[in-house]
Amino acid sequence: MMMDRTTNSLLLKANRALSSRLSDLTFVDHERLDEANELFVSRLRQGDLRQASLLRVLLFDLQCLQEPRLIDHQIQSEAIGALSIAQYSVAESLTASVSLEECIATWTAPIDVMGDVYCLASAYYLSDFVRQYWQERLGNNLVWYVCPLADLDAFFEGVHQRALVAAEEEAS
Repeated sequence: MMMDRTTNSLLLKANRALSSRLSDLTFVDHERLDEANELFVSRLRQGDLRQASLLRVLLFDLQCLQEPRLIDHQIQSEAIGALSIAQYSVAESLTASVSLEECIATWTAPIDVMGDVYCLASAYYLSDFVRQYWQERLGNNLVWYVCPLADLDAFFEGVHQRALVAAEEEAS
């Protein structure tokens, strides 16, 4: 999945804000963040949206951040819940109401809506930019849940595959 200029900007801002917050919270030292940012920029230049993630680099490539510790911090300090999106059946109308690219760029997905209240699953809740983006995008009535990155990655892959199948069926 390739990126356009708007998605690229969204991705950069989301990751920059996450980097800053992880540093402020001392989850990652400056040297490791510099190393992670270099890998992030390299992946960004390759144009693969799902691989261009600072959190992915920190968790899986450099292995200098433990996701359970990060999730526990958010539950205890940020007063939000946690979930596995794999356990949810997200309505296709909800996934169709936002672009897959904006969801991947912010590692956030709407998972439910009740009236004007949206429930969001996010691996990037600590990114102030991500929270502000979705607030402007969907309104002030948001309920946030922290979600593991791998769960969101699998969810995004499923959405992408369903879109490919629908496009093939439409073409035939």
